[in-house]
Amino acid sequence: MYANGAPAAHTYVIPEPFERALKLLREALRREGLGIPMELDLARRVRRELGVTLLPCKLLCVDSPMVLVEAMAVDTAGAIFLPLHVVVAARGPQTLVHLASPATIRSAEVPVGVKAPLGKLQMRLAGILQRLGGRQALCALSG
Repeated sequence: MYANGAPAAHTYVIPEPFERALKLLREALRREGLGIPMELDLARRVRRELGVTLLPCKLLCVDSPMVLVEAMAVDTAGAIFLPLHVVVAARGPQTLVHLASPATIRSAEVPVGVKAPLGKLQMRLAGILQRLGGRQALCALSG
């Protein structure tokens, strides 16, 4: 949580088991013209490298080629902030999805011209996640 009380990330709950929620999320992103150019299975990586078993958890890197072009046209360093990271984690019969909050993006020290496309992408993602399940009040990053 930031000093002003705003959460660093928002958590959404999809009322479906992990694999089903992941499928629904991928389909919703595709319908909205968003892509997942990279995905990391965090639980598998931790298990392989540390021998620790965690519940299923994936990091999805979500973007749109147009947003990427818009951000990089202003400053190629804008690509550092894209794609946005979305964490999808199993939690019993439901799935949690964590996304940086708008306050996190607004407070990031990025060129002004990059903040607009980054913020638009974040808002599109938040809308998709809201339709899939709804926002939970707090998340692990909020303290």
